[in-house]
Amino acid sequence: MQPSRRIHPANNGRISEPVLWGFEGRELLIVTAGFGISLACFRFLYATQQWNAVPALAVAALPLVAAIAWILLLVSGKPKRHAGECLEWLLLRIQCRSDLPATFLSPTTSTQHQHPILDTHES
Repeated sequence: MQPSRRIHPANNGRISEPVLWGFEGRELLIVTAGFGISLACFRFLYATQQWNAVPALAVAALPLVAAIAWILLLVSGKPKRHAGECLEWLLLRIQCRSDLPATFLSPTTSTQHQHPILDTHES
């Protein structure tokens, strides 16, 4: 029995990425993780802590909203290192406005190295 449609082999499966609501690839994984954390948070607040449904939903939605905001503001349509550079810039601003040492960006002590040719030892 011959099928009514011809099936042609294609190699498009390797380059396709899953797309859901405009999020694709790794972005979709971040949204899914945010949704999972939100769902677990709602179950914890509603069932274990006996919160009402509306406040539990409001608090539980925060991880999902944060994940979507992270993607839309820092990841989607931006270069690969954009989110990391924005985070580094934020840490620098926090460090400059506070009295915290900058231990997360550079070592606190530096050593002076002499070049062997320019070393002027008298023998």
